[in-house]
Amino acid sequence: WYFLSRSQGWDGYAKGAMVVGLHNIDGKKYAFDQSGAQDTRLEWVMSRIMGLSSGTQYLIAVDSASYHTYVFQGSSGNWTPIYNWMCGVWMDGYSKVGDYYVGGDDACYNWTRWKDGRNNFKGGYRTTYYPEDDIRYFTGICLDLGFHSCIGWEGGYSDWGQLGKNISHGCIRLLESCAKWVYDNALPGTRVLLY
Repeated sequence: WYFLSRSQGWDGYAKGAMVVGLHNIDGKKYAFDQSGAQDTRLEWVMSRIMGLSSGTQYLIAVDSASYHTYVFQGSSGNWTPIYNWMCGVWMDGYSKVGDYYVGGDDACYNWTRWKDGRNNFKGGYRTTYYPEDDIRYFTGICLDLGFHSCIGWEGGYSDWGQLGKNISHGCIRLLESCAKWVYDNALPGTRVLLY
């Protein structure tokens, strides 16, 4: 845990207060996770997104090196991290590093109509990746690439065993509650950066 106190020369923090989130200290930005530990990967991601814009109030960045999905809220030059989730990312040979938007680049989902495996048109969000119910809360960003829950194998849709590893053919696997947040909140136009 990192504790900042006035005696250490950082004004504005009470002695022994735990720091969480992004903070300016002596003119530099530092990020601290929920345990109070410095999050250097978040700092690295933030250095790359600060001047970027998004079509919504959210921007999502996936850091494949640390298996983390970071969700930011705000606008260009003023992004605040609000979520930091573990994720499963693409296997070697399936790298999808790039700059995307929810619903962009012919993403295999749209707001109003999509065909299920039986060629029936459905309304609203597409909720499964394939016609069988193997995942939940799919949110497309490019062709068949997107965010979704863990695959509903023996560990279910929130299988921690699918996180923190290179496991997919390009999609980003999240715990079911995290995939649902993306599905519910990352509307078309939300910028997504895959590193």
